[in-house]
Amino acid sequence: MSKVNKNGRRRLEAPEGYNTEVEAAEKLKRRPSSLKRWRRLRIGPKVTYLMGQPLYSHEALSDYLESCERAMVRERSRRQRQPEAVSA
Repeated sequence: MSKVNKNGRRRLEAPEGYNTEVEAAEKLKRRPSSLKRWRRLRIGPKVTYLMGQPLYSHEALSDYLESCERAMVRERSRRQRQPEAVSA
């Protein structure tokens, strides 16, 4: 259930349905340090801890990506609806 990393520390293998911090960072195309910062700021995908290791469920990552997509669509549509300047 665990591996030894390059520092000689034991790393938890993610249970089925979950991603490790490194796997989640790869899926989100971010660095693991970004996920650490997000956890500290309490933003980003929901996180679960098992034996002190952060794990991200597949559902949490999907929900997070979906929320980002919705925000981008709303922002874009707001910009398009701005009234045009009236010329005199």
